[in-house]
Amino acid sequence: MNDNNSKATQIPVWDGKEESWPLWNIKFQSLAIYHDCEDVLDEDVMKDCPKKSELKGLDPGIPKEKAAASLYKANSRLAAIFTLSQQTAHGLGFLEQTKCDEFPSGIVYRALELMKDRYAPNDLGSEILLESEMESIPFRNASDYYDSIIAVCNKYGAKWTSTDHLKQMLKKTQNQQFIKIIMDHLKSSQNDNFEFVCKEISEIQKLSNIGKKKVNGTSDAKNGKEVVLANTEVAACKTCGKRHKGVCNKLKSTSTDKSGDKSGKKCSGCGKEGILEADCWKCHPDKAPAWFEKKGTKNGVTATNVEITLASLEQQDFA
Repeated sequence: MNDNNSKATQIPVWDGKEESWPLWNIKFQSLAIYHDCEDVLDEDVMKDCPKKSELKGLDPGIPKEKAAASLYKANSRLAAIFTLSQQTAHGLGFLEQTKCDEFPSGIVYRALELMKDRYAPNDLGSEILLESEMESIPFRNASDYYDSIIAVCNKYGAKWTSTDHLKQMLKKTQNQQFIKIIMDHLKSSQNDNFEFVCKEISEIQKLSNIGKKKVNGTSDAKNGKEVVLANTEVAACKTCGKRHKGVCNKLKSTSTDKSGDKSGKKCSGCGKEGILEADCWKCHPDKAPAWFEKKGTKNGVTATNVEITLASLEQQDFA
């Protein structure tokens, strides 16, 4: 048997807890269908099931008697699956109550009826409990709400329609957009689908939550309104004439090696040999010494006007 078939026939296990029984019951009945044993769960069909003492007298050549023998064997096979699916002695106790000499393996459909009477009673008391649990489920997240509602329905075996669920949901929301969606589906019989409505609202809630979390130019977390941040005005660079942030690429020194040798190198700012761009007074007037500023002032040129000052000093030798 390959891995896919092994996974498909995996036996669902019940842990003996009340809240997990509805889901286990659904899976077990589905497994009975998979193993071609669904007739064993039908009380009317099981009326024709022979007893153990009658098996030897059945003629396999007669179709009806052959079918009866097969029904007995199917019940025994499903009883074995039922036993393997129980994690506690509590679960096994339901099947034990149906065992007798004529049915030593037990009668599976009766065991399930006992379980249903215990965990999904169909009486006025269970209806009150169902209504109470339905009312207590909060409507915050549509996806979680759907899962909780279905879990309660499975627990009590409730057969609520999509219309019933939508009306219940309508009582719990005050969001006008959600109310409109629910009302539109209630008015349209073709779109009266509880699961679809929950998915639609859930998608809206996800988008809304994303919008509330975004800040700094995308959306405001408090009111959800779009916010556009003003761009900071950047002055033109005095070296390259362009508007940019940070150190100008033109000023980044690429004219020296790891040893720091300056010989044979020319500064791209002033054009002189032996000067690095990072040390050039023309590129960096703030690095010029005090006497440099005095000379510039003495010649009638202010030190703050970099281009004019350096132009007047380029004719002098500062070696």
